[in-house]
Amino acid sequence: MIVSDRLALHDSRTELQHGSHPIPAAFEEQAKRIAGVAADHDGLGDYPLGGDQARKIGALLAMDVHPKRFDYFLELEVWE
Repeated sequence: MIVSDRLALHDSRTELQHGSHPIPAAFEEQAKRIAGVAADHDGLGDYPLGGDQARKIGALLAMDVHPKRFDYFLELEVWE
């Protein structure tokens, strides 16, 4: 089983995906808390982020975020 947590961004105007950044295992739980993911979640889903949430997760990844230009999501995926 492969678990992949990512910070995804979509252009606010076109809704096209603009990027996707993997979240290192060391920051996964913190990113999930910031995004408001329930502790008993099933490991799947896309969680839309507000500007403050996107900035906090971006800070974990040492990246700038631009919530006025992009919509951000925490994407949780599991593959077997």
